[in-house]
This record gives sequence, structure tokens and C-alpha cells, in this order.
Amino acid sequence: MRTALRVTFGGLIAFLAACGGGGGGADTSKPTVSLTVSSNNVTAAGNITLTASASDNVGVTKVEFYDGATKLGEDTTAPYTQDVALTAADNGTKTYTAKAFDAAGNNETSAPVTVTVNISIPDTTPPTIVSVSPANNATGVLKDVNIVITFSERMNQAATQAAYQSSSNGIRPADVTFSWNTEGTVLTVNPNTDLAYATGTTTSVVALTYTFNLTNTATDIAGNQLAPATFSFKTMRDITQTLNATNISGWVRSDGEVNDQTLCVGLCVGDSGTAANATYRGFLTFDLSVLASTLESANILSATLRAYQSATSGTPYADLEDCTSSGGPIPILFCNDLLVQHVNYGPSLQDSDFDTNTLRGLTIVGCSLLTGCPSDNGYKEADALAAVREDWTNRAARGNRSQYRLRFARNTDADGAADLAFFSNAGVASNQNQLVVRYLVP
Repeated sequence: MRTALRVTFGGLIAFLAACGGGGGGADTSKPTVSLTVSSNNVTAAGNITLTASASDNVGVTKVEFYDGATKLGEDTTAPYTQDVALTAADNGTKTYTAKAFDAAGNNETSAPVTVTVNISIPDTTPPTIVSVSPANNATGVLKDVNIVITFSERMNQAATQAAYQSSSNGIRPADVTFSWNTEGTVLTVNPNTDLAYATGTTTSVVALTYTFNLTNTATDIAGNQLAPATFSFKTMRDITQTLNATNISGWVRSDGEVNDQTLCVGLCVGDSGTAANATYRGFLTFDLSVLASTLESANILSATLRAYQSATSGTPYADLEDCTSSGGPIPILFCNDLLVQHVNYGPSLQDSDFDTNTLRGLTIVGCSLLTGCPSDNGYKEADALAAVREDWTNRAARGNRSQYRLRFARNTDADGAADLAFFSNAGVASNQNQLVVRYLVP
């Protein structure tokens, strides 16, 4: 019996194709493939679609899709596609390729396609305060201070200003003006008037405290809230202390006598009219150790020497005056009488201190080169600011002392008559010689 072998023409063609063709050779022809992408610039998170167009002389069996060397997936059915999810983590440039295969294993890779990914990263980080000036709990803040707050990122200016709160007079919201840097990261709070200092006459005065806070209604541009924070600082203390002359004060006479109250009562200045017209010079010492230990010399605002004249004998302001002519066709007389000099004579008053070195001359209030000083009794005041600053700077070497000499411009008029000004001596109950010092300390 014979069995008939029946093969259709189409089936024969497919069989021959699978076997490499009618000539019996292997299939070595590679597919062709190209790749396109649905978007080359991605600015929002989501999917893009890679689409490959592939063909082969026999047939394409599959197309694989790659991100660089990483396989994303494959498709066996035309149209060959692959969806790719992109997020902000993919920001940068992505390079994709497609690889087509035929049944014989031949393959070809497409030309690369690049995609630029620039997806905004949502801001979920709350802002922070980087720094505050004056620093929290700062002391010794000057009255013309501005509060400067630096944030970690750009702030919503209106919300941040509304979040600023204070009940301290001078820095309340109504008392200040707000301003920002260009980047919106630095807020300056400028008080419209100078702040206040605590004032007193001793170092026990308590400094004024200023407090402000930012509530959590302050936000960055994205709306993230600032953690609430409170800050405070203290301004300088403005202290005015009156120092009385110590017992190192007194007088020295040119013949070597020192503060002998049987010869001249009080702190005597002028000429004696006896003892060969010997000259008296008065000396004053003040103890600076009572000033605040944290004081800096630059923060001494004023210092006034006050020597109390209780009486005069003779006419010292006239007879012991020293005048100099200006010369010229219309000469003018310039005259000095009472002089106050800054000196440093040390821990005791001795006869050698009569001519101790003058550090500087002080200006006496109410005196002029044309009229001299008024001879009236009462306090004679002189500006001692420079002297006290110098003595404070050198207080260790000078034993915390500030010292002065009172004298007249002429030692004597040699007329045998006393010309004396009598000033209070140390230890008197009233009208004491004083050094009034005003200064700022934290």
C-alpha cells in the first residue's frame, strides 16, 4: 500500500524559510531596527513610551528595550513598545536603545535615543533659623542694634513678618521696620527708635531684657512651616557712679611740707605769704576699683572731676594768674589762673610729688583764656574723660587710682601776702571732692 505525502505550497515555503531557504544555507541576515520616544524632554513625573520599528528578511521574533546596559523589557508583537516611568530621581540625561531579534538569533541594536529629564523635586523640608543677631541670651547689646534673622532658605516674606511677635517696648511689631535681602533668606528687624538702657548709680542695676519670637505661621515659599522659636537679649547698663576722693588726697608745699593741717586747713592751693612765699599744690586720688570689673575703657562715656572750693584768702585768681600777649598791632592777653592736671603720684602723698610729671591738662568748665576762671566758691568742674580712660586701661600698673593736681599758673607773686583757695579735704561730711564717671557695661 502506498501512502501519499501531500504538502501545501504555503507550508513548503515556511518550512524552507525555517531551514534557511531553498538553497539549504543558514539565515545570517540581521534585522533592522529604529527607536523613537514619545517625549525627549520630560518635566513632570509620569510615563514615556519607547516605540521600535523592526523588520527582518524572515521575521522579527522580539524586540528588547534598554536604559543604558539595563534591560527594561521586551515585546514580541508589533508595534513594539515599552513604557518607562520617570520621577525626579531620574533627573539628567537618559539613553535608550532597542534590540531586535529574528528566529535564527540574529540581532541588531538601534541608534541611541536621549531623553532629558528635569522634574521638579517637591519641597517638603521645613525651613530653619541659621543664625540670629544679637545671639540668643546676648548681653551688653547696644541701643542702636538691628535684629537680623538668617533662614536656611527663601521665605514667604509676608507670612514671616506676620509671625514676628514681641511685647517688649521698642521691638514690638508696631515699633519696627522689616527689610529683606535679595534672596529672601535674611530678615532685618530695625527698631524705629533706639532701645533703652537700664540706668543706675551702682553696679547692682539690672539690665533690660528684650524678647521676641517667631510663630509657626512663618513659612518658606513652598508653605513648609518654621518651628516656633523665642529669643531674648539684654542691652547695656548705663551707670553713673560718684567716687569720693580718698585719704591719699591732700596738699604738698614747695618747702617740703605735706598736708600738715596745722599749717593750712583743707586742701590748699596758692602761695602761703609766709615761709618765703612757699607754694601749695593740692592733690586728689580716686579709687577706680568700685567701677564694674567688666568695663571697657571705650565704654566710659564721661568723667567729671568736681573739686569743692569752700573759701579763698587774698586774691589768688588775680595775683597768681599768668598772662601772655599775643603780640601784633592789637595784642591780646591770654591768661591762666587755676589749673587742673592729670598726674600719677602713686600710693602715698610725698614732698617729691610737688613737681610730679603732668600727664595732661584738663579743661575747667567756665574758664577761658581771656577771662580766666571764676573765683566764686563752689564746685570747680573739669572734663576728666581722657584721664579716666587712660587710668582704667592702666589700672593694674596704677593701683586702680585716678589722680589729679590743683595749682595756680604762677607759684607765687612774692608779695608776702597769702593768696589761697581752700578746697574740701578727704573725709569731710559734705561737699566732697568727686569724680563722677558714667559708663556702659553688659
